[in-house]
Amino acid sequence: GPGTPAWLARLWWWAAGRWYDRHFTAPLNRWRATLGLAPRAHAVGWADEADALIGAFPAWYATPPADWPARLQLTGFFLADGGEAGSALDDELEAFLAAGPAPVVFSAGTATFSARRFYEVSAEACRRSGRRGLLMSTAPGQLPAALPPGVRAVPYAPYGALLPRAAAFVHHGGIG
Repeated sequence: GPGTPAWLARLWWWAAGRWYDRHFTAPLNRWRATLGLAPRAHAVGWADEADALIGAFPAWYATPPADWPARLQLTGFFLADGGEAGSALDDELEAFLAAGPAPVVFSAGTATFSARRFYEVSAEACRRSGRRGLLMSTAPGQLPAALPPGVRAVPYAPYGALLPRAAAFVHHGGIG
């Protein structure tokens, strides 16, 4: 935090860098070697040397501080989820949506594979509240084996087509 003595902050960052190098830089360099690329001294910070840097968020979401690289270009959020321009939901999901009140949609993100508890609690919240729910996960192993009545699971549905028909969206807060 802001009150941390400078020497302690430097020590912490040095230790974090050593840990990061052991767990990320070494595997990164093994992969780079398979591609015929030179190793990096540290995995942290090397992206700052890129010719172009893209921030997939708008300035209102996180205004870049003065110490961020000057060549950073903000694109805004990526919205190419297949839900624009009339993209349709599959027939089974359409039938579920049409069969009752708008569901609460739950997603821990497309790249999350350790959210079993999140989905268990989400399904239980739907059961207790009597609300319909839709659990979205690309990793079926993190979903409950048995879902309560009125709760369904899908690997993915295009947000642009689904969310206007949802009662609420419980999301991990990512920028996708």
